[in-house]
Order: sequence, then C-alpha cells, then structure tokens
Amino acid sequence: MTILIGLSSLTFLHELIVHPDGTTYSWVPDWNIEKTLTDTNGKVLGYSQYYVFLYFLLIQVYSLIAWLGWFSVSKSKPYRFALIIGVLSSFYHIILILSNSRKTDLNSFDLKLIGTAIIFCTLFLIYYFFEKIKKAKLEYAQQIFGHPAKKIITSQIILVWLLIFIASTSPYVHDIITARGGVGVKDWIPQLGIEKLLTDTEGYVWGFNSYRAFLLSISLQIFAQIGWAGWLHDSAYKLYRPFLVLPVGLSLYQIVIILFDQTNSSMNRPDIKLLLIMTIGAVICYFYFFKNKRFNSNSENPNKMPQSVHNAIKNN
Repeated sequence: MTILIGLSSLTFLHELIVHPDGTTYSWVPDWNIEKTLTDTNGKVLGYSQYYVFLYFLLIQVYSLIAWLGWFSVSKSKPYRFALIIGVLSSFYHIILILSNSRKTDLNSFDLKLIGTAIIFCTLFLIYYFFEKIKKAKLEYAQQIFGHPAKKIITSQIILVWLLIFIASTSPYVHDIITARGGVGVKDWIPQLGIEKLLTDTEGYVWGFNSYRAFLLSISLQIFAQIGWAGWLHDSAYKLYRPFLVLPVGLSLYQIVIILFDQTNSSMNRPDIKLLLIMTIGAVICYFYFFKNKRFNSNSENPNKMPQSVHNAIKNN
C-alpha cells in the first residue's frame, strides 16, 4: 500500500517539492538539481520553470509505471503485445524531456505518429504470426479429438488493438490538434467552438494559459488513467489489486478537477490530495486486513466455513 500511495502522489509531487513561483520548499534537501538543469536563458531543460518541468516528467513516469504494470499482468490477453506501444510512448517522451529534445524534430507529431504506426503494425504482425501457429495446433487437435478450431483473431481483438493505438497517441495529441506556439487549432480541424467555449474573460482556457496546454494536461491524465484502469482490470487474483484503486481514483480525481475548472481551487491543493489518498488507502487496508483475518480464522476452524471450502483448503 505504501508503494502505491507513493506512486499515486507522482501526479502532484511537484507541488509538494516546489512552490508555483519555482522556489523549492524549505524541507527539500538542496542538491542543486534545478541549478544543474537550468541553462543560460533560465530554462529548465526547455521548460519555463522547475515546477513545470517536474510536473510533465513525473506524469510521464506515472504513466510509464501504469502501462508497464498493465503489461505485466496481461499475459493471457490477446492485446498484450499492443500494450508495448503505450509503454514505448511514455518512455520516448521521458527521453525527450531528459535530453532537452522537445523542441527538435524528434518531438514532431508526424514522426511520432508514423513511428507509433510502424511499431503497431510490427507488433500486430508478430502477434498474428504466433496466433497462426496456435491455430495450426488447434486444427491438429481437431483432427485428433474432433473439436472445432477456434477463430483466433476476431474483429473485437482488432478493435481493442486500434483503441490502444489511439490511446498511445494521447501524450502528443495536442501536437496533432494545435500548432506549437500558435493560437487555436490547426486549419484541418473542424471549428467546433470548443476553445472559445472554455476560454474565460481573462484569456485562460479552463485555468490554463492556452488551449494547447489544456489539451496536453487532460490527455496526459487520461493516458495515465487508461494504464492504471487496465492494470486494475487485468490484475484479478493479485493480492495488491484492491490498492490499485488509489492511483485509479486519483487519476479520475485529477481529470474531474481539470474538466470542472477547479485547478485553482482548494480541491487541487497537494495536502488535500495527499490526505485523500492516505485516508482511502487506510480504509482499503483495514477492510483488506479484516477480510483476510476472518478468512484465516475460518480456515483454522473448519466448523465456521462450508465443507466445500474447507476441503479445497485442505487439498491445497
């Protein structure tokens, strides 16, 4: 639980370390990290502030952990290879941030989109190759036992692969929709008036200084949420599964904060969010311990449990 509480705090850890004005809190050890990363123009690896740099780096690390965790528990799922796309997407953006390459051609959306498509096709072909071998074995079993061979690759599987591919573009969907340094959406995007609807009288888009920044923040949170929700869904029978509710719930909380324009409210304060995940974590831990304590107590006293359950425990 402690590890998952720590991981859940990655989305707002920058708020616990650095003030919005860029100065670090007094309790943080002075390791001169900010000074080392700051260039002669006052940029921290291309970001305007250390605060902003930490936010985008940590949300990418948060997403990477989620997609890696999902991949680790999806061993029997037909979309397991597709999850590698999400893992590589987060990893690539972390490399771009740490190497200060965000404003180079390596960060162009067309290069990333083409690369994602190539990786998608390659992984799908590998998956198809292994599934074809599996189908051949099933057809051989059919000849021996008379059972019909299963259809390996279905339209539902292809759809899931495509959805994962689309989700993997979330970290750079803002580059596809908006121009870097520009105002508004690109010319080929239909003018639906969403930006105008979300912009207040002071020019802020739902609390962000631009529509591009809003899209980047919300898409990164959604990308992380998909990874954590997938990990929770596929982690059946894992002892830590109940505690995955913490990062899933926090990611959903962050999305709600953004969508309801509450980024500057007390609901978005780091101490409130930390208190929230610790409280929920304590409740989950209590019921988890209580449930297991009852089960262990019943296993020691077979008269308190059904005979079938007692026999299953005894045989194991």
